[in-house]
Amino acid sequence: MLMSQRRDRHSRGATKGVTLARILIIDDEPLFLDILTMTISGAGHDVETASGGADGVDQALASPPDLVITDLSMPEVTGWDVIRRLKSEEATGGVPIMALSAHEQSGDRDEAFAAGCDAYETKPLDFPRLAAKVEELLAGD
Repeated sequence: MLMSQRRDRHSRGATKGVTLARILIIDDEPLFLDILTMTISGAGHDVETASGGADGVDQALASPPDLVITDLSMPEVTGWDVIRRLKSEEATGGVPIMALSAHEQSGDRDEAFAAGCDAYETKPLDFPRLAAKVEELLAGD
């Protein structure tokens, strides 16, 4: 979906029965996936999940979402790997990516932005701030 189409869908606001955006959440913690899915879908977005980096990359490349939210600390294919891979592909290079980490270290934040992420949030999440950041990323701000 083109950015202008995404903005048009987004600008209509949350209307019953209208999906605002398709968001892919990648995290290896099932409970966290469930909580984040409920939070994001509660705002009217269509949420897809992947339980690891490799699955997340495959899903995003097969059908690029409007936004990717990925944990950084995952086994095998890390969130940093996910970000670099998706940003390097033509189909997903323009998709905004939010990185999530349980680490508050500036090195993690710096590395995530160097890999190409568009936003960074730490766990435990401030859900109102996360929701606002999701809306900003979808609006292209």
